[in-house]
Amino acid sequence: MHFMQPHSLLHRALGFFFVIIILWGICILTTNLLHIPSPSKLLGLGLELTPPSKSSSYFDARSISPAPSVRPLTQHPIKLDLLIPWKNGATLSLNEFLKETHTNAIVVLHENKIVYERYFNGYTESSLLPSYSVSKAILATLVGIAIDEKRIASINSDVRPMLPNEIRHQYPYPIRTWDLLNMRAGIAIPETYDSIFSKIAEMYISTDLRRFITSIPSPSGHPGARFEYRSAEYLLLGEVLRQATGQSLSSYLQKSIWHPMGAAYDATWSLDSSTSGIEKAFCCINARASDYARFGLLYLNEGIWNGKRIVPADWIRRTRIPTGYRESLGYSHGWWIPPKSSKDGDFSAIGIYGQYVYINPTKRTVIVKLSDHGAEADEILTLQAFQKISQSIQQKY
Repeated sequence: MHFMQPHSLLHRALGFFFVIIILWGICILTTNLLHIPSPSKLLGLGLELTPPSKSSSYFDARSISPAPSVRPLTQHPIKLDLLIPWKNGATLSLNEFLKETHTNAIVVLHENKIVYERYFNGYTESSLLPSYSVSKAILATLVGIAIDEKRIASINSDVRPMLPNEIRHQYPYPIRTWDLLNMRAGIAIPETYDSIFSKIAEMYISTDLRRFITSIPSPSGHPGARFEYRSAEYLLLGEVLRQATGQSLSSYLQKSIWHPMGAAYDATWSLDSSTSGIEKAFCCINARASDYARFGLLYLNEGIWNGKRIVPADWIRRTRIPTGYRESLGYSHGWWIPPKSSKDGDFSAIGIYGQYVYINPTKRTVIVKLSDHGAEADEILTLQAFQKISQSIQQKY
């Protein structure tokens, strides 16, 4: 019987090793040419090797510093014993609801005081957690501030002059700031997450968003005609804001909201890449639960903190008026409005994996919930749970 000699085995092993190195090099070259992350990052994102709450680790980011003067949040804990209506006529205790919806952090405030705060799955009050599309409400707020500062002419101004030529040439009609804010610009990139080859997936992982913007297809309709939830419209909105202010989105957020509202912690905004340096305007602010709560308090208190107006009063009002509907949820300026059956004037920013900043002006509550809730979504049921929690708190005061 013939046995392979040791040196032959070594040569084959070395040959196999070099083939792997060459293939890996080709992969790296290909990802660079396609303007997508490295093979290792792609594997992590594609195979969901980490939960959504840790997704920010795959992207470069720009830092946002904490406020020089922190807004204190007084602790005033209360016991919340309530049953929450759920699917198929079931009811859940609050603990069961938080577990069922894969909660990592929840902070509940009433009249500027923290009345309930819990963390799960190894997360703590100092854990940096992603917002996903909650960021749209923050970006929209920045746009409102920029309009108030006359950096953007008006909410009805044509933004095409601030967009790349490729976009301008495809749109014979004006695109208003209002159109982008309310998902009515007709951008032909649907929210289809079922394929890694979709345009929305390309946008999320792109390492060169400037280049991606120039590849956006021709419009699917006349701007202003109808509401279609399209994250790409907020990518363009971010570009408009960047051009209007002459600053990065992170810098403008730090100056206009993060410091004025008294953020206790630093935050980050995920970038396409450190080389390109463009924030993912459609998502991806990463912060602590308590600072998301401070942002919610701005809206609860009509845009004012410590006697100073931070968000224009008219902008707060606009947030509560639906400009379009998906299922029974209204949409306006980056925020979602519960079904008409709600009498509280409540509204919420919502992220795809169960991220919420919920405001109930009538019951005077803010609820921040950060989760790893996947395809189930359950937004309407969750908003109804927040209404029950708000009602339960009001009954205790």
